[in-house]
Amino acid sequence: MEKCKEFFDLPYEDKLKFHTGSDASLPLPHGYRKHKADKNEYFFMCPAGTTANTFQLLEGILNDCLGLPPNFLKDYNNDRWMDLLLSYRYFPATKIEDNGATSHQDPTVLALIFQDDTGVLKGLKDGGWIPMAPIEGALVFHICDVLQVLTNDKFVSPFHQVVRPKGKSRYVLVFFYNLNGEKWVEPLPQFTKELGELPKYRRFQYKDYFGMRVKKKLNPPAKHEDKTTLITFASAT
Repeated sequence: MEKCKEFFDLPYEDKLKFHTGSDASLPLPHGYRKHKADKNEYFFMCPAGTTANTFQLLEGILNDCLGLPPNFLKDYNNDRWMDLLLSYRYFPATKIEDNGATSHQDPTVLALIFQDDTGVLKGLKDGGWIPMAPIEGALVFHICDVLQVLTNDKFVSPFHQVVRPKGKSRYVLVFFYNLNGEKWVEPLPQFTKELGELPKYRRFQYKDYFGMRVKKKLNPPAKHEDKTTLITFASAT
């Protein structure tokens, strides 16, 4: 976290030396970028191996909770080349409604968040926004879009947002446990056919979904309804 703060405090010209452009191909380019819409700063990195081990432990717990065959999720998501570590800097608020990141879901499999003490991360629950206050030495762990599709909404990717703090910047590290772009994603039979339920999502290749999300993140549309979400891949049935 201290190294991230040191980097973001560098002159803008120095940070631009690590800029990788706006290509949305897979895997996502690594390096520095500044978001066009929210004006915050980001640095994309490769996560360390120990991070993948932590995710695999959590993945195994979820696998058992879902009643899936042993190592099912591990075997399905068996390629680590798409995992990402993102460092964020959210600048201080300029007005009360100035969000650092508007309401969204994350397009990966799982996510771990390590935040500083500003405490402005909020999750949507029962129609209201619940603050996720920082706890020293703790991480925020949440399920993302891929697992929501696989479980046919049994596990849900939560909507969350970041509200800019007043008077100081907010720093956060986010670890994304991701999926190979060539993988096909669809509701598993364990949560559809075997339960007598129709699939809520049509089958799609992950690179198509992730690519659309990345492109619209880097070049956000003017209208909120034009943003790509899971509803884009909802089943017609």
